[in-house]
Parts: sequence; structure tokens; C-alpha cells
Amino acid sequence: CKNFTAPKRIGTSGNPTPIRMPHAHPETFQQFMHYVYTGK
Repeated sequence: CKNFTAPKRIGTSGNPTPIRMPHAHPETFQQFMHYVYTGK
């Protein structure tokens, strides 16, 4: 599933995006979801 592989890939690529705390950073989470769906 792309929904499960994308977060791990981003989290392990050295990106400081706090994927574990989407509720604390709604804007960052939206960008993350955009990345997941668009692949960019």
C-alpha cells in the first residue's frame, strides 16, 4: 500500500517532517498528504 510505504520512505530519507505528529502540525501534514497523493 502506498499509504504505508510513503511515510516510512519520507521518515527515513532524513526529512525532519514530523509525520508522527500530524495533529501538532496540520500544515506540514497537509503537505505530506499532498506528497503522498501526488508523489512529489
